Amino acid sequence: MGIILEIKNITKKFGGLTAVNDVSFDITRGEFIGLIGPNGAGKTTLFNVMSGFEKPNAGSLIFDGIDITGLKPFRIVNLGISRTFQLVRSFRYLTLLKNVSVACLSQRGKEISNIIGIDNYASTLLSSTGLIDRARLPPIILPHGDLRRLEIAKALGSNPQLLLLDEPFSGLSHEE
Repeated sequence: MGIILEIKNITKKFGGLTAVNDVSFDITRGEFIGLIGPNGAGKTTLFNVMSGFEKPNAGSLIFDGIDITGLKPFRIVNLGISRTFQLVRSFRYLTLLKNVSVACLSQRGKEISNIIGIDNYASTLLSSTGLIDRARLPPIILPHGDLRRLEIAKALGSNPQLLLLDEPFSGLSHEE
């Protein structure tokens, strides 16, 4: 299997506040890992560092043998790490199909969408997340649970090797 991501002594500070302090662990290919902690423990900050939205003050990230420490988010996505966000982000007035299609335009997403077509790839992702029947609707009219699934479909659009899900069930009702 092999290690796909090495997180070595990551520290992230915001002024005098240390949000992530000397965190180290490895993720092996095919492995499911959960980060558990109370609000404010630094889980989202660590995800932001892992995905390039924040630069660490110390430590390193090695993804598939490549040092990705401090790389910009688009470079990290193109290498194969994708993520969802704690707060749902979408193009509110574009259809779900178009929202997912945008993610399929990434370098890795194009590897598939150039073969089967971007609409087919986006439709496959919407189908796999249970949203295909809403493909022509804009996200602004959807319930929160559907928006969470849209986040996952968009993250999958970049054809990642590693998928980071930041609180994918937050705000969902019992039925959702």
